[in-house]
Amino acid sequence: MAHNKHNNNNIKLKTINEMKKREPKYKSIYVANSKKNVTSKLVCNESDNSNFICKSICCDVCAIGFSLLFGFMFLTLGLLTTYIPLSEHSLNENLKFSPLFPQFHLWKNPVPEVLLKVYIFNITNAEDFIAGKDEKLKLQEIGPIIFQETLEHKDIQFHDENSTMSYTVSRQIIFKESANLKGILNETVYVVNMALSAASYINKSFIMRRSYNILLRTLQTKPVVSTSIYNYFFNMTDPILQLANTFVPFIAPTKDTGILQNVYKNFTDRVNVNIGLKHGHKKFFTINTWNDHPNVPRFNIDSGACNASLKGSTEGAIYPGLASKETVFWFWRKTLCRKVPLFFEKEFSMYNLKAYKYVLRYDVFDRNNDTEADCYKGDNLPNGLSDVSKCFFDQPIAASFPHFCKRSGPWDKYIEGLSPNESIHDSYTIVEPNYGVPMKQKAVSQSNVILKDLSSYKSDFARFSNMIIPMFWLEYYQDGLSPIIVSLLNFSINTLPRIQFWISGLFIIVGLCLLMVGYLRLRKNEKDRGE
Repeated sequence: MAHNKHNNNNIKLKTINEMKKREPKYKSIYVANSKKNVTSKLVCNESDNSNFICKSICCDVCAIGFSLLFGFMFLTLGLLTTYIPLSEHSLNENLKFSPLFPQFHLWKNPVPEVLLKVYIFNITNAEDFIAGKDEKLKLQEIGPIIFQETLEHKDIQFHDENSTMSYTVSRQIIFKESANLKGILNETVYVVNMALSAASYINKSFIMRRSYNILLRTLQTKPVVSTSIYNYFFNMTDPILQLANTFVPFIAPTKDTGILQNVYKNFTDRVNVNIGLKHGHKKFFTINTWNDHPNVPRFNIDSGACNASLKGSTEGAIYPGLASKETVFWFWRKTLCRKVPLFFEKEFSMYNLKAYKYVLRYDVFDRNNDTEADCYKGDNLPNGLSDVSKCFFDQPIAASFPHFCKRSGPWDKYIEGLSPNESIHDSYTIVEPNYGVPMKQKAVSQSNVILKDLSSYKSDFARFSNMIIPMFWLEYYQDGLSPIIVSLLNFSINTLPRIQFWISGLFIIVGLCLLMVGYLRLRKNEKDRGE
């Protein structure tokens, strides 16, 4: 009996031990700010011929912490957005010009198409004028010949120490076959030979003038030449210019006087502009330096040149924000060789957005009363003309409005065929005033050759003495915005203020709900510990 009893006890002990092994194990977790230990089960699963695999149930402490943290965060955002307009926050973020935001990429790779329209002044009576049969030189406008200008911003660097940004801007043109008359580039035009401008350039030097005159006679150089439109744009030359470029390059700095070739061959520049909250909206994206200089190229102040400053201007891709009707935008373009002011004209609606139109006034090229500050007067140019020789090899070239619009001058005595029209020959920009986004733009300028006294040269050259002759005029035109830019502007300006109340309310409700969930779980946790 004793032996059986002992065996029974061994069997019971073995059974108890096996049951203990099968019992779930427990682990103690200490809860912050609590003196009690909370017990959390570890669920154990057993599979055939495998070890036990344990997975932890999500800790109540973590759930409570997340609920309270995100609850306070959403509640705070909701309260803040009731006092701070989201549209104002969006404007301030735009000042930072961060690559994280779409406006940066829309600027880096511009979507709106910019068209370049070129108009040529064809001389129709060159022989009769030179022979003295006609008193006036007759001009015929040919065009437009249309190109697309491509704009690229690259090599971008942010300078946090002074809140500026540097980048390289590059412009090129592509002939738009579909927008032009078939074979237009092969058409023949009669234009001023740039050998005339070289003659005017060296007129003061007796030795140079005599030598040049001999070359003109020897090579039988004509003051007016016939050429194709393509050559006039990209491959215009003359034997005397080739010779001068080889032996006296300061007279003819380039063999190729193609007008577009010379405009675009050096159209890659390094720019530094203001960005960030430090400079504010009024100075946003205004130029500090152009090719590391604060002035128009070749206006070296240290050498005593006029202070043709570029500071405060913009290349027209983006304008300063929060513009008012009193704002004056300063626009810089190399073809003008200067910055020019744009003044408010009128307000209207475009794309369901407020739009301000700023215009270039017709007196912009007039002489300044302070002659020392007039950097563009050239050799006493009349009103309506601005010297651009610094940007074009020191050749006697001046800019004006097309057809000398709104200005009269000596050209009225010897030029025929001009048809100035304010509705066509105007420059303007239409801007969304909050963000400074150009919605539509047009910039026009005419290039004229300035000829001095040529009476010392052969007779056909002498016939063009003391004349200002229009050569061509350009129009840069941006018609409208891409749909994505319109959508972003409408959302930021029109939609965001309307939905701000609902956004604030949603943040507050979500925050309160999360706080309530966290509180209820905390109470339940404390109740479980109490049991």
